[in-house]
Amino acid sequence: MNFMIRCWREIRCLLTEGKMNKRNNFVLRKTTWFSALFLALILQWLGCKKEEGDLGLLVQPQEDQLNVLVSDTTTVIAYTVKEDSLRSDEFTTALLGSYVDPVFGYTKASIFSHIRMESQTVDFTSASGTVAETVVDSVYLYLDLNGYYGNLDEQAFQVYRITEDIFIDSSYYSNSSVTTDGIDLVEVGAGNIVPDPFNATVIDGQLVNPIIRLKLDNSLGDLFVGESGGGNLDDNDAFIEWFKGLCITVDNPGQAADEGALLYMDLLNPNSRVSMYYRYTYPGEEDTLKFDFNINTSSARFTRTEQDYSGTVIEAQLNDSTLGSESIYVQTMGGVKAKIDFPHLDQMPDSVVINKAELVLPYDYFTSDPYSPQDKLYLLRMDSTGQTFFTEDFSEGEILHGGVRDNANKEFRFNIAKYVNNVLTGLVPNNGLFLISTSSMITSNRVVINGRTSTNKNKLKFILTYTEL
Repeated sequence: MNFMIRCWREIRCLLTEGKMNKRNNFVLRKTTWFSALFLALILQWLGCKKEEGDLGLLVQPQEDQLNVLVSDTTTVIAYTVKEDSLRSDEFTTALLGSYVDPVFGYTKASIFSHIRMESQTVDFTSASGTVAETVVDSVYLYLDLNGYYGNLDEQAFQVYRITEDIFIDSSYYSNSSVTTDGIDLVEVGAGNIVPDPFNATVIDGQLVNPIIRLKLDNSLGDLFVGESGGGNLDDNDAFIEWFKGLCITVDNPGQAADEGALLYMDLLNPNSRVSMYYRYTYPGEEDTLKFDFNINTSSARFTRTEQDYSGTVIEAQLNDSTLGSESIYVQTMGGVKAKIDFPHLDQMPDSVVINKAELVLPYDYFTSDPYSPQDKLYLLRMDSTGQTFFTEDFSEGEILHGGVRDNANKEFRFNIAKYVNNVLTGLVPNNGLFLISTSSMITSNRVVINGRTSTNKNKLKFILTYTEL
């Protein structure tokens, strides 16, 4: 462009000065010819400007992009379904508590876990050799608290003794449960607590992380002391065979909408334990002693979650999938997930090659809402036997495949071009996709996604960018 401007300036200068001799005429003709040629090249460049600049199109030959088309009219059917039970054992983080979500209804989480003696061959008898002189002053259950989801209202905590074996090498799921003796070990009046995940706590004279501190009835300590001299305290295998563990749960029947929270407990933190404080009445042994029963990597443990969708939009949609056109719902903890179908996708012409296939999922959330969406979602495809797998695009990573929450645009966005091409070529069946949560048994998040007919401005979209060969 600068070259053409210089040419025209030179021509104007020559005409103005009246120096149009033969040499000038030659220069004028030559300059005019080059200017016209350059102008034609500029116009051709403008006419061939790329329609798309995204990955997948940039690698195409420039002449092929003349046939690139974009469509967002492909039929999409999305609706909410119940999630399958999920593995919930041996995670570092366990969920505890209950809350009432105004959209998703009631959710509750309980912990089942071994506790293990801090040392072997334990004997709580005094120097006189009798347990009658051993006095239990207090027993506490401490649980390291490293986060929450919901609102920090008072909750009523309960602790029960497990009466059924659990095993470190067995699998337990979000709907698993084992029997208890039904006797609450929390001291009467000590179970109602307002969780505080923001302030450190003093335990045994030391400042530690925020915790849930539950004072248990001294009868539990008396039970341990009474086993002194017997085989049940010889080692941890014998101890667990006798004392099978604890069920830690809550009972909050009066919770209303927007009350309560699920708490994130770090069970492997050294502060998560049962501590028994005791002393001897035998002369010269009056000092207070402490013995810890720990939760550690050798402890079998799992989280049980329960949901009640009665009277919610979730219940309505589980009963009528057509309601998914307005909104779909995805929840952690074995709650609900979304099914997304493309019923006519495999009917596209054989001459079509998909360059990009964007599934855009806007979500409904305000910063003042205590129920934040997941940081990330996954898409799973289903084969002809009903087994699920990550889509082929998952291996492309977050930058190309997507799935990460976009806070600025309030959406999740996926590129599933490989999956769509495989459907078109018949490599995978057109059975649709499942939209699920990540970190499903260590977080409590949920999300409301706008459907195709949502009253919100931004709606679910499926954008195909393709080439006709």
